[in-house]
Amino acid sequence: MIQFYLTYFIVQATFAVITPFLPVVLANLGFSVSQVGLGMGCFEAVGIVGPLAVGLLAERTGRFRSFDALSLFFSALLFGGFVLKLPGWLYFLILGSLGFCFRANAPLLDSISMDAVQGDSQKYTGIRSAGTMGFVILSVAMSVAGIPAPSDNKAIAITFGLVCCLGVLAIILLPVRYDHLKSCEKIGKDRNTGKWYDNAFVLMLLLIAMSRFSLSAVYSFLSLYALDVAHVPDITILNAVAAGCEFFVMLLAGWLMKKRKLSAYFFLMVGSAAMALRLCLYVWFPTKTGLILSQTLHAFCYGAFHPAALNYIASHVRKDRLGAGISLYFSLASGLPSVVGSMVGGHMVDAFGYARMFYTYAAVSLAAVIIGLIFGKFLRSQDKIAFDVI
Repeated sequence: MIQFYLTYFIVQATFAVITPFLPVVLANLGFSVSQVGLGMGCFEAVGIVGPLAVGLLAERTGRFRSFDALSLFFSALLFGGFVLKLPGWLYFLILGSLGFCFRANAPLLDSISMDAVQGDSQKYTGIRSAGTMGFVILSVAMSVAGIPAPSDNKAIAITFGLVCCLGVLAIILLPVRYDHLKSCEKIGKDRNTGKWYDNAFVLMLLLIAMSRFSLSAVYSFLSLYALDVAHVPDITILNAVAAGCEFFVMLLAGWLMKKRKLSAYFFLMVGSAAMALRLCLYVWFPTKTGLILSQTLHAFCYGAFHPAALNYIASHVRKDRLGAGISLYFSLASGLPSVVGSMVGGHMVDAFGYARMFYTYAAVSLAAVIIGLIFGKFLRSQDKIAFDVI
């Protein structure tokens, strides 16, 4: 199991580069804020297809590990295209291809690890927290060293490529037995027919999508907001703080869910409420200190939220379709709202400014909390549809 810790440590470190710097890379190429939003939307739009298409291929061929490594390898190659002088439409083609490959990586790795720990939330968060540490350590290292320079696309591409190559190596070194998931094995024809999810799963995916719509404002526009409005040039430290706080809360949330002291439903509601507050704080305190303090809420917006989402899915889908449930979470409940959020947000910033955009996105997340509370009893229930195979 130690190999999973190392793999997550390296693979999640790739997000320390692509999350803060991809919008900046586009701005360096001469795109406006609305065009950056459109580009990020393109990245996320094709990223919806990646987890579904690659996940289906992995499930049918039993090559989860192989497809995971390939998705990261091609991500590194595609990112290198941003250092070339190309027509604008080609950059969007690269963004779409990058989204397809890069977004396929996380659900594949999560499917492998959730299968390996047999859905144990405490074990999963322990492994996943190693990824958070990889994100934090690389973010801090880049911040201290002052690399890559936000204005240097070539340096950013090289940094991303190197980390991706290390991630590919780590995935390849995972034992071959993790190519094919145990949960994909047939459990009996009579048990693999009919409905494989319950009704609460559908509604919760919608609420998760609303919260992830709001989170797109952070991933797509926080770096630009920090540079243009708050005048914070060190954007890597913002992500380091967010991930650092995420680490401890993720471990705590996994333990509490394992011991059944608090439910996945609880953490999903708290995470959505924290998302709304976080976006408001950006507007209320547009300084380096204010942004850093706001970033601590990432502990609940993602640190507790993500393992809670996986835990909820594992409890509301049939075991043999766990990979499909996780792929839907990444594609429809995370990828699709990120597409809409990125595209709409860019135009809102150009037309009304950052404050109006942040407030609007905060309201969407708050609406998810209200709906979640109204249907709380239903969301905490579980239909009895072949869950004896879990």
